[in-house]
Amino acid sequence: MVNNWANKVQSWLFPSCCVLCGAKGQPSIDLCLACQRGLPWLESTCLRCGWPIEPSQDHTHCGHCLGQSLPYDRAISLLEYRWPVDQMVIELKYDGNRAHARVMATLMAQFLPHHYDNQPLPKLITSVPMHPQRLRERGFNQADLVARQLSRLLDIPYASHIARRTRYSEKQTGLNARQRAANIAGCFECDEPDYSSIAIVDDVLTTGSTVTELSKQFGKTGVEQIDVWTLARTL
Repeated sequence: MVNNWANKVQSWLFPSCCVLCGAKGQPSIDLCLACQRGLPWLESTCLRCGWPIEPSQDHTHCGHCLGQSLPYDRAISLLEYRWPVDQMVIELKYDGNRAHARVMATLMAQFLPHHYDNQPLPKLITSVPMHPQRLRERGFNQADLVARQLSRLLDIPYASHIARRTRYSEKQTGLNARQRAANIAGCFECDEPDYSSIAIVDDVLTTGSTVTELSKQFGKTGVEQIDVWTLARTL
């Protein structure tokens, strides 16, 4: 009851404002309904890797996933990585606009559970770690910011230090899939989580090289279910 009143007072004193157009936001998110509806939503996607597929009752996986083994059980992305989503991510990562992290986490908390069709969500949340040198350069890890708020919204424990980036690597931007995989190989060490199912949170899924390498390391610790949650993916 006290928390409800505190939330109402905060909403009255500091009304929500849409981070995209500046109009009045929705009560639970700094995004107006029109801008939320106008986001590039991914509607029908592969149940394994999250790649868009044509809606079908007979085909729930893309052809790529049918022919290969992945170290994670499923990857879920809500949006296509294009305007205005790309602008939100860039402003968060390079301009430090942390309001975007709250918007991202709220969108993910609202819509990720729908992908589980009444199946249980992972029992633990973690995020893709940054190398200490890059963390000092940027000052924060955007995946960590999103994951912490997502943990609170979904009431799922968050483990921030069970994965570590032990080798400095060049930025993945501009590299192709093979180069990305080679660049990220051997970069992570993971501790065994206290839970058998885990969700790895990141902002954008591109080739999947980073989450693939991290999932391999978690798999070695005995985790039974590894899911990947990102706000958006590049197509």
